[in-house]
Amino acid sequence: MARLEYPFDWPEVFTELTSIIRDASQSTSEISEGEAATLRLKRSLSMMLHVVKELATGRLVRTKANLQSVTPEVFKALGSVYVCHVEVWHALLDQRPAPTKLVDSMTVSLLTLKVLRRLIVAGYEFPNRVAEVRELWSILSGQVWAIFEAEKQIPPSEEAVSTLLKKHVINIGKLFLEVGSSHAAAFALLPDTLQLLGKYWEVVVDHGNSQMQQRSQEVNRESNGKSEAELKAEGERTKFRQRVTLQGMLLFRNCLRTIFSPVATFKCTQPPASKLTQADRRALADRHKAEKDETKEATTIFKTQLFTPETVTHCMEVLVTKYFVIRPSDLAEWEEDPEGWSEQWENAVESWEFLIRPCAEKLFMDLVLNFKETLGEPLMRVFSSVSSDEKGDVLIKDAIYTAVGLAAPVLHTALNFDQFMHNTLVKEIQIQQPGYNILRRRIAILIGQWVSVKISPNSRPTVYRITQHLLNREDPLNDLVVRLSAARNLKRSVDEWEFRVESFLPFVDDLFAKLMSLIDEVEQTEVRMGLLDVIGVVVERLEHRIAPYAESIITILPPLWEQTGDEHLFKQAILTILTKLVSAMKDKSIQYHHMVIPLIRFSVEPGSVCITITPCPSLTNPD
Repeated sequence: MARLEYPFDWPEVFTELTSIIRDASQSTSEISEGEAATLRLKRSLSMMLHVVKELATGRLVRTKANLQSVTPEVFKALGSVYVCHVEVWHALLDQRPAPTKLVDSMTVSLLTLKVLRRLIVAGYEFPNRVAEVRELWSILSGQVWAIFEAEKQIPPSEEAVSTLLKKHVINIGKLFLEVGSSHAAAFALLPDTLQLLGKYWEVVVDHGNSQMQQRSQEVNRESNGKSEAELKAEGERTKFRQRVTLQGMLLFRNCLRTIFSPVATFKCTQPPASKLTQADRRALADRHKAEKDETKEATTIFKTQLFTPETVTHCMEVLVTKYFVIRPSDLAEWEEDPEGWSEQWENAVESWEFLIRPCAEKLFMDLVLNFKETLGEPLMRVFSSVSSDEKGDVLIKDAIYTAVGLAAPVLHTALNFDQFMHNTLVKEIQIQQPGYNILRRRIAILIGQWVSVKISPNSRPTVYRITQHLLNREDPLNDLVVRLSAARNLKRSVDEWEFRVESFLPFVDDLFAKLMSLIDEVEQTEVRMGLLDVIGVVVERLEHRIAPYAESIITILPPLWEQTGDEHLFKQAILTILTKLVSAMKDKSIQYHHMVIPLIRFSVEPGSVCITITPCPSLTNPD
């Protein structure tokens, strides 16, 4: 209602809500009206939050202007409410059991914080120029770490207090992230930002250290005699630290974007030139210049004071040694559900904003690509020491290989990958020792990452032999995860510019047989679809040469079609590979028409479930 009717039909909505919030906040300290006033305050803040949230999502200039016009008044009132109630609950934080007033005040400050966050991001065009915003920013920059530390002292019995403290930290972090994303220059120019980023990176380092310590405890199966409640509280606290750590990594990514991928600086809507007076033109020019100067200053601050060579190298080392190392819990999931684990890790890169490992990889790539001269030599030095150590820790080697794979576009001039593959990788995939399945999976991925960067045509047969070896089910170290990784990265080896059919043909028989066997072995639809996609790419690249192998491919499709049930995307994948086969074989595909035509008929006839899922007017309505 507010979005549609404010300001014309309901001009007083913000004034009335602000008045109610201010009066209720003052009344909460009175004994006679405390409980009723607190309830009124919570509800009015909730209404304000929903109204501001709705207007903040508007993209029309009028909607933005409407919110910006009321922001100063609302922000001033709510800023006072927030500071007041934080002081109240901070004084009560040590009381046990937690009094009702403590939880009520924390709830009020949290609701207020959520409104303030949206007002700062959507209600101001240049938040760094507003004195009230700068003042609150300074308060929050220090307060977030006081709350972060205070949460550690809360016993498991006070779950409600612990949860509210965590929500305060997370929401303050969201404010920093949203300002860094929407107002990049303002983020750099607001007070204490560099100190804030330093504290966030300390959390990243500390959490990485705790992960390594936890890894040691899991390996040694240590529980330190903790009760079930304590273990649960510790697990929740670990998840909380992970979220704060993730926010820290995302903040650093925002800073890198400010330097190397800045967004457009001009935010104002310029009226037609014919309506501009000379004074208007001068004002616009001055405004544009001020924005440019702020952006340039922000870039200089981050480039010279934040991302120094020492800091960049330190960040790289932390990410590789603490966040690229597979944890024992990951290995337990690998053993428990290899298909699900493999699929999850394959698609995790798309969830980098929500998961630590993919975000760490993204941040590492940003650093390596933008600081090539600084990081190239340290990376090669670490890589050389690890690759030559045949008895080194498999998990550490896996982490270093992960870094080398991600940094392939930067290291290709310094690393002779052909030589490394022949002299080292070929030997490592043949080592029969516990844990080397981890390294085999990583080698398959590593080759897939380098094949389009720098692997010579003469070395392609070695790539196919390695893939053959990793797809061999008879080898006990080639578990399902290893073979699925090898299959997926076969697609990368085939689907690139330097692919030569002649060098691939001697391996086709064996590779197809192993891929078909793998399809029969797996059960999850998404995994089967991925394997069919690999086969489809091979079919496309072989073109008419696929004819001798078409029979083996066609044979597995009818059983797969029957097993799909209501999995219509899987049916689509089967039809896709049939299409590729027919296109590649041309007139030789006639012998399979007896199988293909019924599937086409089933897919397009009126009333078919496929039509129901994806209606096509030209097929369902002949007129």
